[in-house]
Amino acid sequence: MKKYIIGTRNSRLALKQCNIVKNKLQNKYPNYEFIVKTIETTGDRERDKKFSEIDVEGIFIREIEYALLEGEIDLAIHSFKDLPTKLPSELEVAAVVDRSNRLDVLVGADKKLAELPRGAKLGTGSLRRKSQLLAYRPDLEIVSIRGNVDTRLRKMKEENLDGLILAAAGLLRLDLEDKITEYVDPDICLPAARQGAVAVEIRKQDKSLKSILKELEEKDTSLEVWAEHAFLKAMNAGCHAPIAAQALINDGQMILTAAAAEIDGSNLLRRQKIIVNLNLNSVKKGAKELAEEMLAEGAADIIDRLNNNSKESAKAKRKGKVYLTGAGPGDPALLTLKAVRILKESDVILYDRLANNRFLEYASNDAEKIYVGKKAADHHLSQAETEELMIEKAQAGNIVCRLKGGDPFIYGRGGEEALKLRDAGIDFEIIPGISSSTAAPLYAGIPLTQRHTASSFAVITGHEAADKEESTIEIEKIAAAVDTLVILMGVGNLPKIVERVLAAGRSPDTPAALVRWGTRSKQQTLVGTISNIADKVKKIAFKPPAVIIIGEVVNLKEKLAWFEKKSLFGRQILITRPAAQSESFMKMIEAEAGAAVNAPVIEIKSAKDNDDLKKALAELQNYTHLIFTSVNGVKYFMAELEKMAKDLRSLAGLKIMTIGPKTAEKLKENGLKADFIPADYSTEGILKYLKELETKGEIDFEKASFLLPRANIAPKRLENALREMGAGVKNVITYRTERCAVEAEIIDMIINDQLDLLTFTSSSTVEYFIEGINELLNSSKFDQFTYNEVLKKIKFIPAACIGPVTAETAKNNGLNTAVVAEKYTIEGLMEAIRLYFD
Repeated sequence: MKKYIIGTRNSRLALKQCNIVKNKLQNKYPNYEFIVKTIETTGDRERDKKFSEIDVEGIFIREIEYALLEGEIDLAIHSFKDLPTKLPSELEVAAVVDRSNRLDVLVGADKKLAELPRGAKLGTGSLRRKSQLLAYRPDLEIVSIRGNVDTRLRKMKEENLDGLILAAAGLLRLDLEDKITEYVDPDICLPAARQGAVAVEIRKQDKSLKSILKELEEKDTSLEVWAEHAFLKAMNAGCHAPIAAQALINDGQMILTAAAAEIDGSNLLRRQKIIVNLNLNSVKKGAKELAEEMLAEGAADIIDRLNNNSKESAKAKRKGKVYLTGAGPGDPALLTLKAVRILKESDVILYDRLANNRFLEYASNDAEKIYVGKKAADHHLSQAETEELMIEKAQAGNIVCRLKGGDPFIYGRGGEEALKLRDAGIDFEIIPGISSSTAAPLYAGIPLTQRHTASSFAVITGHEAADKEESTIEIEKIAAAVDTLVILMGVGNLPKIVERVLAAGRSPDTPAALVRWGTRSKQQTLVGTISNIADKVKKIAFKPPAVIIIGEVVNLKEKLAWFEKKSLFGRQILITRPAAQSESFMKMIEAEAGAAVNAPVIEIKSAKDNDDLKKALAELQNYTHLIFTSVNGVKYFMAELEKMAKDLRSLAGLKIMTIGPKTAEKLKENGLKADFIPADYSTEGILKYLKELETKGEIDFEKASFLLPRANIAPKRLENALREMGAGVKNVITYRTERCAVEAEIIDMIINDQLDLLTFTSSSTVEYFIEGINELLNSSKFDQFTYNEVLKKIKFIPAACIGPVTAETAKNNGLNTAVVAEKYTIEGLMEAIRLYFD
């Protein structure tokens, strides 16, 4: 039996809404099993705080979305008005399954709103209600109040309020209609966008589940809710902003009414728009136009003032928190899932030298990133200054991630920092990390214990804190008691450490090793014995940070070394493809012990003007063939198809070709299978394949009409060749590419011979890379270098290209094209790179 797990909050109302969806699903699909799982959210835990004090968008849904992303649940049920307008990229609202009365109501009052005495006190947790009520009756006193319906009714009595303003939907679903004094006229208080609607959120990849849920929707209700959502999104305001919207379909048209006002009720803007074409694309477009009109008329200023005041107020009132976070030894794959989550959520990140800078890519664009790095005898900030800064940032209401190499409580001074936080009254959590004391030896092929060789080990620090006059570590006793001795932060004191280990009675011939930058591509291992290891370190100027291992287990390195034997070990490889598409390539490089340097020179965006695409989608019946030449083409084509309220049935009868398997895979994610994939993943491969089909009589170019959804800079070769064959061709710009600036550090890396390979996945990445380099060299920072001098350096760096067209572009730009993939995919490029270095 197929089983689906439904996630929801554990409140009476949330469970009622969940059961509405569950019962509809169960009735429609009696052979499926639907199980409800309740999840506590931030909004549930912090019921007594005002929204402005929490300052978290989506406070009632975030934990539920985590469960959805991690596969703990299959679908999530929300009050749609609680959802932010921007969801995680992997999630989507699949359906609006139910909508109750959308109006606000006056509750618990003995008189109607207009009849309440002057200065009456009304409770609400909504800025939208507050602003409109004060616009209607400035004499009212609006008191902030939160909690479920029962809690609010109790607080109303405790605080001697004259009434509450709540959403009718919640009371009706809880069978509490008898508590309602009056339904508030929307001309007085326009309801919130999406109020009363129940949304079902799923993972985008679950196409079959989306189809099931879509069958539960009522068309007009769905259009109304999505129109309100589109308006709110276009206003770029949160779901708790003083913004209202109501869409009503009547007599074959939609009337969309919206309002915005200052919190004190001043500057009330109220506008209306009639939308005649009742399809999803048209109502969203109309909603966006109404939002743009209101923003231009003053709503933008209202929102800006609210956002600025809210941020400052929230940080001033919100209690800050510090996460002492272990970053692990350096390999990006060893960072814990919880650490990644905290990095994404933090307002401030304080990171040190041993924390891989790659981890900062997880941080939000708004996060403040502060380097507090330390290395031997060279502290960017002292420990006391770091602690002071950490406390200062938390006291300002920030969520602070104190990112520390390794584990924060293993010689990371995490305990000291935690005590300082405790003394300052600041909340904190500890996130463990993998310690270099175990990870570095492991990556060097040195086990700390081995049957018949070593059954015990100890980890000690090689230096003492600066304020201690003498060592408290009895190395002599420890070295004599254990088989394997691991020493952190001991490179500078190695001669003294060796002397004390020998004094413990260990043989001078005992194997010893140092592992520098363990688990990273630049890992370096030095092996010797106790008697000569200090001299070897001095001879080659072996620098910290390094882990010292002393014991017979070091002899196993020769047989067990694995990391340093990987094909890309020690190689720094530049990636120029778009940042949003580079992660898989970076992981491939890092899996082979290479260091991926992310330097995107190109960004993919939706087309500025997609009228041609819309027209083509509206006239799909005029085409016989559809050719996708990139993953992005599929992505933006399908997105626009959905915006126009069309589905896969619109493509019936079309023969679909993709340039390669990755594009076909993206197509498959959208429920489509490519009819043709050429053996040669290129424009020439497509043309060759089509000619073969013509020879077989499977295509008549004179009767064929091709639709090509492509980028704004796509070459004309395919389009022109198809026309020469006699076919009709429509090339539509589906997405655009824009050049990104090359970071100055890339020039430094080129000049200092720190790059082992440049990679290019399209001709545009080559051209944009060269343009970016040229632009940087013309800036004042690099006026001491000429373009030709740097180009000489670049010519010495081998370049890897995804195919012959890209390789030709690289060659024409003076690059050293050393690697050309045989298969024109990222996997093919990676294989060619691996073979090149092997």
